[in-house]
Amino acid sequence: MSQTIDDRFFYHSPLSPKQEVLCYESLWAESTGVTFKVLEESLQRKLPSSLYSRIPQKTKETVQEYLNKIESYKYDVLIRETIDYPRKLSLLEIPLLYYSGDIGLIESPCISIVGARKASPRGIKAAQMIAKGLSEFGYTIVSGLAAGIDTAAHTSAIEAGGKTIGVIGTPLNQAYPKENINLQEKIGVEHLLLSHVPFFKYAQQNYKINRGFFPERNKVMAALSEATIIAEASDTSGSLIQARECFRLNKKLIILKPTYDDKSLTWPRTYVSRGAVVAETLADIKKILNPA
Repeated sequence: MSQTIDDRFFYHSPLSPKQEVLCYESLWAESTGVTFKVLEESLQRKLPSSLYSRIPQKTKETVQEYLNKIESYKYDVLIRETIDYPRKLSLLEIPLLYYSGDIGLIESPCISIVGARKASPRGIKAAQMIAKGLSEFGYTIVSGLAAGIDTAAHTSAIEAGGKTIGVIGTPLNQAYPKENINLQEKIGVEHLLLSHVPFFKYAQQNYKINRGFFPERNKVMAALSEATIIAEASDTSGSLIQARECFRLNKKLIILKPTYDDKSLTWPRTYVSRGAVVAETLADIKKILNPA
């Protein structure tokens, strides 16, 4: 299939969390080129027959066998249209999220700090300073567990005694980059780790195809956060996906002044013209977040 899902997969009746996971995983296993938007639209349609009963038995068995192999990895799920699904995430096109850790952190005041994987020393220092300062101010720091700015933000929040949420573009049992495996495990136990990525489908594909899961990660981060701070990013950075989602969701977007002043970049001025704001100091950021 490509970009469509036939009527075998239309959502119908409430299922147990394990059955919901099997449906989600099996749907991805049966599909090629399906986006999260198509997935959500299909699952929202209520037909007489149950989605679960319409999944081919062979697919369910294959997927269940794989899920059994990773059963030692403990996780829970958030399912759309259930009472536990966070209101913050209601405008996303993701029907199911896996998580590990303190789900209550979703309801805390959150700020995203994101940026380049190959960040400059100045960008790293800025991310560290802001994460530390906002943690001490009571914010939960959200980032994507990538190298560079993300790692600096998570680590500084933890060192400051604050809380952090890692939103990843891999399944919960995979780390990218590999060097962050210990940090990811720590966040999944002591803080909160979130993923929209199906275990089975990810394991069947190579990394080039699996890169397609990463943009949704940025959308989740934007939805969770009151504001997104871009510490440093190129004109082709994935952080700009999050920036655009901020505009869609009417969330604050903050660009650090050194990035705005970088004449080699075209995106900062374009985004300021659309409503982003520029900050130079932690005090500037606090004022933007709490203008009163």
